[in-house]
Amino acid sequence: MWAVFLSVLTVLAIKNGAEKRFMLKGMTVLVGLPLALGVLLGGGSLLVAGSDLASSGRAVESRGQLKEAVTGNSIAYYQRKVSSGVLENYHSRYKKLKDLENEMPGWNKTGNLLETTRHYLPLIYLLGALEAMAINLFPLFLVPLLMGFGKHPPRHRDHWLVLLSVGAFFLLAYYFLFTHDWFSKRYMLVPALFLYPWVGRGLERIWSSIAGCRWPRIAMVIFLLVFLGTPAYKSLEDFLGPQKGNVIRETGQWLTTQPNLQNAVIACSDPRFRLYAPLKMKFFKPIKKFNKLQDFSKMEKVAFDKKADLLIIETSKKDRHLIPEVKSFFLLKEITGIKSDVLIYSRHL
Repeated sequence: MWAVFLSVLTVLAIKNGAEKRFMLKGMTVLVGLPLALGVLLGGGSLLVAGSDLASSGRAVESRGQLKEAVTGNSIAYYQRKVSSGVLENYHSRYKKLKDLENEMPGWNKTGNLLETTRHYLPLIYLLGALEAMAINLFPLFLVPLLMGFGKHPPRHRDHWLVLLSVGAFFLLAYYFLFTHDWFSKRYMLVPALFLYPWVGRGLERIWSSIAGCRWPRIAMVIFLLVFLGTPAYKSLEDFLGPQKGNVIRETGQWLTTQPNLQNAVIACSDPRFRLYAPLKMKFFKPIKKFNKLQDFSKMEKVAFDKKADLLIIETSKKDRHLIPEVKSFFLLKEITGIKSDVLIYSRHL
């Protein structure tokens, strides 16, 4: 985003001669402040570590590495990063889909699903990124968003800065998805929030059109239910009813009601369990660095070696069957939720 704002200020300084001095000041801050902080931090690090570097005979080498990191070969570094990151991952997935197509009988015909998927991988990832942003925006708000952009609304130059920021965030999230083959939907939260002013404008247009319809009161009720009631219900869905609660919170509440576990040593897959568990319970951290599915055996081994009394695992319902059989612990309690479950294992005596 630093590069985006710097580019915007450069364009505005060229187009608006009257405000060129103001824009140049902004560019000076954007460039000078990070540069000054980098020089201070780098110089301070060299001064602090200077004696150690000299004594070890690596002073010249370390200064050269620092110089290269700050001023040298940066363009070549990013070129290598892009070529090895984007293209290698893309070709790897492309090859896997092609190998799968060759291995499956009857899938060697032209135009099959796997072949189409291979050819349109960038478009598929783009649709996934758009879906994530729509979910953060709330799907029903897509209608007022489109209406907010309709009929050529007047746009101030600040509006273009916001839209440019939306595009920059979206491209960064899309790049991450394309290179890593996964991303969290929260990565699209910022561009979705930046679009809400146009959602508000679209809602205002819909509200204004209600006054001219045949049944304005009925239309007003429908408007409030659709654009206010539904988002409020979806936001509070996890808190409506005992069966729709947060499984992590329910786990902490259950642990609080177990007097024989108040001094237990616990290994858990999510650090949020500590927020709802009794203060006397002891948690240790190494367990959370392992992937719940791929390294479950390592998690169990760490919990066993650390002499944990309980092993608490949160898993999604679709991935639960992938968890292997537990050998050193037995299932003590199971707490089910809408999308995920919590499995509480106790150590064998």
